[in-house]
Amino acid sequence: MKRKYVSRKKWYPILCERDGERCRICGKEPPYVYLEIDHTDGNKNNNPQDGSNFQLLCRKDNRAKSIVTGK
Repeated sequence: MKRKYVSRKKWYPILCERDGERCRICGKEPPYVYLEIDHTDGNKNNNPQDGSNFQLLCRKDNRAKSIVTGK
């Protein structure tokens, strides 16, 4: 099954407005960190149109979450 990718160009500004442009775990902001769009539930195929499964995490916290959850 082909995976749909989350468009950073589309979702980044929406998430910044919704949550603020900062990591949801550590609170750091650009330019000190690079923010990535993370799937909250860890399921890369769960891409709801309302963005409810997305959050912004810095690269460090996103990698640490992936190691802990195994996803």
